[in-house]
Amino acid sequence: MYFNSNIFDPHSVRALLKIILKNSNREKDPMDHRNKNKWLVDWKKDWTKEAISEHVESIKRKGDCVGTEEQMIFLTHVLEYMEILGRALIGHAGKPNGLPLEFPIYGPQFNPLDVDYCQMWPSSDPFSATLGSSSQCFILISH
Repeated sequence: MYFNSNIFDPHSVRALLKIILKNSNREKDPMDHRNKNKWLVDWKKDWTKEAISEHVESIKRKGDCVGTEEQMIFLTHVLEYMEILGRALIGHAGKPNGLPLEFPIYGPQFNPLDVDYCQMWPSSDPFSATLGSSSQCFILISH
């Protein structure tokens, strides 16, 4: 699925991925050990509030980012999405797994939501798209 927009809404993308990956059997099922090479996301540890907070703290400790905390939170959301996308494209044992047709493709430029939309989310929530200077910057992923 291609979106003609660079606006990246972490909440919407995560919710959409949860639905898509569950319907396509690409979500990790802890009771099924046979699908270990096919799954893309373990929602108990991937892209959680705790993972976002830990990643932001890690960035702060290392001094890897000179942005604001809001920018680091947005960056962490983008990196979580890119990790899932990367897992989907790499596949296993040299055999690429196809993406589900509904998989949302974003990038290479990721723009945060505008200020009006961000005000709907509580700023104390580390998982939320927060206000501040994150609304004034974008992230460009290149390799």
